[in-house]
Amino acid sequence: MNNNSSNQPLISVIVPAYNVGPYIDKCLQTLKAQSLDSVEIIVVDDGSTDDTPDRLRALEDGEGHPIRIVRQENAGLSAARNTGMAAANGRYIGFVDGDDWVSPEMFEKLCHQAMVTDSEVVVCAGSKRWPDGKRKRIPLRIPMEQYGSSVSSDPEILWGGHSYAWNKIYARDLIERESFSFPDGKLFEDSAVIYGLLAKANRVSAVDEALYLYRMDRAGAITQVADPRVFHIFESCDSIRNSLAFLEHVSGIREVTERLVRTHLFARFPAVRWSRSPILSVKFTHETLGYLDSHFPGWRTRY
Repeated sequence: MNNNSSNQPLISVIVPAYNVGPYIDKCLQTLKAQSLDSVEIIVVDDGSTDDTPDRLRALEDGEGHPIRIVRQENAGLSAARNTGMAAANGRYIGFVDGDDWVSPEMFEKLCHQAMVTDSEVVVCAGSKRWPDGKRKRIPLRIPMEQYGSSVSSDPEILWGGHSYAWNKIYARDLIERESFSFPDGKLFEDSAVIYGLLAKANRVSAVDEALYLYRMDRAGAITQVADPRVFHIFESCDSIRNSLAFLEHVSGIREVTERLVRTHLFARFPAVRWSRSPILSVKFTHETLGYLDSHFPGWRTRY
């Protein structure tokens, strides 16, 4: 990461963009209009082959916060985020996917909460948005009074915060201290590493507002993957268990880890069903049950 302390922005917002031409205007307009004064917007064009580069050039100037564009050969979401972090100057780091958008007050509210509570991570609620206007809240899942402490004090914070990279801001100090990066070339990269980062934060606070707007039903979105790459989720679950192993002495961590892993595995079943491949479906189901039986004996009686 860069660190120009004499003119350091309060937050760097990293936007990985790959073939998001129809959506990137709305995303960046909501970032350029952020109510917070000190915002650095870094867009990483990950080798787009549609009109995304043209749209980025058109948005580069104009009113609002400036946009810095970094271009690279296509290397995937994780690599694009890592490129953005390497270029970032901010005291805090945030991520917004190029097909989503945010509330104009999102980063002002998250940064304010981080500073008044001295928290290295702040999370917020979100809202799923469908093209037909349907919406569904992405809740924080635990009471607000449970936030404001470390994961070692209350492991339920892991459950409440979700595995998403994009509904949070992270202190630059935390990211550098933990040498944090996303795993290149893998799906489900958020769940693989975000919980471990939360677990190392001095405290995790929250803003109970749906500040992040998550676009649903976009053709080609990686969360809709229904092919053999779905088996990457087992590596992600290994990462979850390994990254939380240092907390094994903490009361409740075993139960929370089991719930996280089980939820991530079961969340893949719709994609497996959409694949229309009986062989893939049976294999994934068999491996899921075997994984849970192996690492969390007796889980069936607790579920």
